[in-house]
Amino acid sequence: MRRIVLLLALAAVSCSTLRVATFNNQIGFPAEKNEAAKWSNRAQLVQKLLLEEDFDIVGMQEPMWHQCKDMEKYLTQYGWVGRSVYGPVEDGPYHYNPIFYKKDKFELLDWGSFWFSDTPDEPGSMSWGNTTPRMCTWAHFKEKKTGREFFHFNMHYDHRATEAMINSSKLMLTKLEEIAGGKPAFFTGDYNSYDGSEAYRILAESGKLIDSYTIADKTEGLNIASWNNYKPIWHTEEMHNLDHLFVTPGTKVKSWRLITTTYDGKYASDHFPIVIDWRF
Repeated sequence: MRRIVLLLALAAVSCSTLRVATFNNQIGFPAEKNEAAKWSNRAQLVQKLLLEEDFDIVGMQEPMWHQCKDMEKYLTQYGWVGRSVYGPVEDGPYHYNPIFYKKDKFELLDWGSFWFSDTPDEPGSMSWGNTTPRMCTWAHFKEKKTGREFFHFNMHYDHRATEAMINSSKLMLTKLEEIAGGKPAFFTGDYNSYDGSEAYRILAESGKLIDSYTIADKTEGLNIASWNNYKPIWHTEEMHNLDHLFVTPGTKVKSWRLITTTYDGKYASDHFPIVIDWRF
């Protein structure tokens, strides 16, 4: 009997399930003219969405310092890490790729940043035709309940230069091995690359990563584009996303969902979040 109890206990802690999301929370320029995009009109919508969805960890793209600080105020159960695309961790005319995580569930062991360029350790560096600095924020976590460790990589690719997108994917695979060293990991981000593009295929066909929707036990919203541009939902015949959530082989995805929540017809951002229940 003791052996059975022990085996059941070991089985219970052998896997952990996390609610992981990627969310491009559009940059909040103070002089934004588009009423739908103004942070003053979206902040409460973002707050509602994040509190309702109750993510364990969410990788965001684009928020500026003042947006991060606003979210810090109402997401009191979360800690966050990240720096601006130019390097400083402070207010200024630049955006961030922050990772928000539940403080009661995870211990932050380490974190860092690298840039999509020939000199990835140089803050603000650009190569390959990047129109602005682009970067990845990564974090090494330990789940407090089980002691299991994992890595989160959260990135944002250039939106115009195809060469930059392709080389960014190549760099991501190099950094995955260099930083995570074989431990379970997932990638969140706005890749500005559709399914089928070379930048996407480099990751999806690498054997080192799997697009989470392809192994999910259940899915919702596969026929809706993740970029909405504050316009009516765009239904598609095939996957047509700029935002992707990759996981390492050997991990499982219980569910994948594109979140299309609106509030009185208004969107929280020009991108829909994607959330998975990730088991590792």
